[in-house]
Amino acid sequence: MTMITTHARRPSRASLQSFHWLSRLVETGRALHALWRRRQNLRALEALPADTLKDIGWPTTDNKRMRIVSK
Repeated sequence: MTMITTHARRPSRASLQSFHWLSRLVETGRALHALWRRRQNLRALEALPADTLKDIGWPTTDNKRMRIVSK
């Protein structure tokens, strides 16, 4: 009977740290993109007339300057 074994190289500590740095960078980029998309969506909603906002069930505020409720 023949047995074949392979020995996978484990990534070095420096390599793991660079992956950690890269993943943090990607997470930050995704968070910034989500923030940007949220602001764009809020701007689009703010541009709608008050009657349309009421029709879609958007909550109203007493503040005339900003009709959108921040979550």
